Amino acid sequence: MSPRSKEANEKIQEQSRQQILMAALKCFGELGYANTSISRIAQEASISKGLIYHYFNSKEDLLKGIFQFLLERGDEIIGNWSSSDPKEQLKQTIDQSFGFIKSNKGLMRFMLSLAIQPEIAQNIQSFFEKEKKQRIALFANIFKELGYEDPEEEAYYAGAIMDGIALSYVSLDHNYPIDKMYQKIIKKYNL
Repeated sequence: MSPRSKEANEKIQEQSRQQILMAALKCFGELGYANTSISRIAQEASISKGLIYHYFNSKEDLLKGIFQFLLERGDEIIGNWSSSDPKEQLKQTIDQSFGFIKSNKGLMRFMLSLAIQPEIAQNIQSFFEKEKKQRIALFANIFKELGYEDPEEEAYYAGAIMDGIALSYVSLDHNYPIDKMYQKIIKKYNL
C-alpha cells in the first residue's frame, strides 16, 4: 500500500476539523457554551480529546472556528455572484441566503441558540466587528449603486430582515411562511 498523497492528507485533516466543529456546534447549542467540555465534544465527535487539541487550542478557539466556518459560507455566497449588476448581486445573495436557511435548519437553530448565550457573545464580539463592518460596507455599496438615500442604513435593515426570517423559520418550523417572506423581500427590493 502506497502512502497517501499530500492532498489526500489535507482532505482527511479538513474532514476531521469539520467533524470536530460540527460536534462542538451541536454540544454548544444543546448544553450551552459554559456547560460543554472538550471531553463532551470529543465524545460527540467520536474522537480523542488529543485530536481536538491538535486542531484547536481551546474551547474558545473552537467557537471561533465555528463562526469562521459560517463566515466562509457567507463568503461563498458573495463569491458566487455571476454578475456585476448590483440588483442581480442582491437577488443572488437573497436567493442563496434563503437556500442556506432552508437547507441548514439544524445548523441555524444551533447558531441562534449560541447567539443568545452571554458568555459566547463576549467571546466573539471582537472577532465579528471587522467582519460585520466589511459586509455592511459591501452591501452599502450595492444599495448606493441602486440609488438608496442612506445605503448603510439600508444594508443594516436588509440584514435585520434576513436575521428575523432565519430566526422565525427555525423557531416556527413548518408553520412559518418562508416562501411568502422570500416573495415579500424580492418585491420590496423590486428584484
